[in-house]
Amino acid sequence: MSKVLNMQVTDAGYRYIGHYRKGELKMVLEGRGVGCTVYPKDEFNLVKLFFVFGIDCEDGVMLESIKGKVCRVILDDELRPCKLQHITIDSIVWEVK
Repeated sequence: MSKVLNMQVTDAGYRYIGHYRKGELKMVLEGRGVGCTVYPKDEFNLVKLFFVFGIDCEDGVMLESIKGKVCRVILDDELRPCKLQHITIDSIVWEVK
């Protein structure tokens, strides 16, 4: 049984970890005393991610532009985020891979 929560993006951007010589995209979402972190992997899939937050990314946009935005987060049985959904339009969904 999955759980759905409205959550706000409190941090988003590119994080570089010098010790491992590795960078990653990172989003932190929080709501109702619950928080989760999502690491988007497929840059071609990010168009749907921006649509979830109502952002048109056609001409370029920074990942940080989603800070403060709200979405619905669908958590799996182990309370891990599996999908992000537009706050009012059910058909706009981005799957966490």
